[in-house]
Amino acid sequence: MAMRVNPFFHIPRLRPPRNHPLPILLLLALLPALPPVLPAAAACPPPLPESAYATRCTGGEVTLFERGAPVVYRDCAKGERHTRAMAKEIVALVEKLRCRFGERVVVTSGYRSWRHNLFSWAVLAAEKGSGNGVSRKSKHMEGKAVDFHVRGLSYLQHMELSGQLRRWAGLLERPLRGSRQAIWSRVYRPEEGRDPDNRHGFPYIHVELRR
Repeated sequence: MAMRVNPFFHIPRLRPPRNHPLPILLLLALLPALPPVLPAAAACPPPLPESAYATRCTGGEVTLFERGAPVVYRDCAKGERHTRAMAKEIVALVEKLRCRFGERVVVTSGYRSWRHNLFSWAVLAAEKGSGNGVSRKSKHMEGKAVDFHVRGLSYLQHMELSGQLRRWAGLLERPLRGSRQAIWSRVYRPEEGRDPDNRHGFPYIHVELRR
């Protein structure tokens, strides 16, 4: 004889105890894989010379049409190196990174002469089809900005490293007037539009002093 099931019979929901690890384990399983822990600190190599932050002239040129007329922007001659003293905070940051990662820290852009910076602006403006959203001004011209990448680190690891910059060295953690930070950083993906100094195919970090 078949057993009849009462449709109004209530079956209680099974819930794990509050302290049961199952919900936490399920949550961890759904999280994306986190990047591996950053490499351990390395011995500090000798400080970089001032020439490591010099302008990297290309000798190139690019033409923009402004108000219907062609305007040619020329970079400084290839092989020229223009230098100026970099901000001590930028140098301290780079050297702290080098103490952690050694020679794997590659500085790709430090000081930029006004001609090289204007050429960099023109290159990006030509690729975008407009100069809108591309600034002619740059902290690089004041020696207050640096671009670098760390060989062997992924984009996510560069993001993690960028988040650590403000927690390193007390001189970089003090906020300035208002809500502005002493430093500002951004990580660029390999596929993003690049200025002529950073066409190397790796993610990189731009850091500048906000003062």
